[in-house]
Amino acid sequence: MDNLYALLQIHNIDLTIAVYPRPDHIYYNDLESIQVKFWEKWVEKR
Repeated sequence: MDNLYALLQIHNIDLTIAVYPRPDHIYYNDLESIQVKFWEKWVEKR
C-alpha cells in the first residue's frame, strides 16, 4: 500500500481508503476493530 500511495503521489492522484465491516463486527457493534484502527493510523501518517 505504501508503494501504491507513493506512485499515486507522483501522478497527483488521490487515494481513498474504505474499511468494510465483517458481519461479526456488525453483529457485535465492533466499530473500532483492529482493521479500522490499523488503517486509521496508516492514513494519519500520510
